[in-house]
Amino acid sequence: MTNNQDLFKELDRTVISKVKIENGDYIDVKGKRIVVLNSLSGLKYKYISDILYMSDIDQNLLSVVQLMEKCFKIIFKDQWCLIKDNLDNNVFRVKMKAKGLMTDVYAKTYSCKRSSTIGE
Repeated sequence: MTNNQDLFKELDRTVISKVKIENGDYIDVKGKRIVVLNSLSGLKYKYISDILYMSDIDQNLLSVVQLMEKCFKIIFKDQWCLIKDNLDNNVFRVKMKAKGLMTDVYAKTYSCKRSSTIGE
């Protein structure tokens, strides 16, 4: 999930739903598609599909399960999280800070929190 439209390579605004967040509130989904990330391993870009566009969130949220389903590898060690692609290239490395994971890729917090999508 992201509130940054600039990260999307493609954005399908016909995907409208709501996501229930940890505190029980709902946030509107205003689109879904492919996000482009800069990679640490020399690859210029890495694409992650099926990312939700939600203008009302204040941080980018990545789903560990969704990344694993897309063949990314997630390694947690010593308050760091390393995300690798299916070819074992480093996509990005994130340091844990204040119960979240801060990355310098976009200077946003990526948190792994429980949420569920409804209406899709």
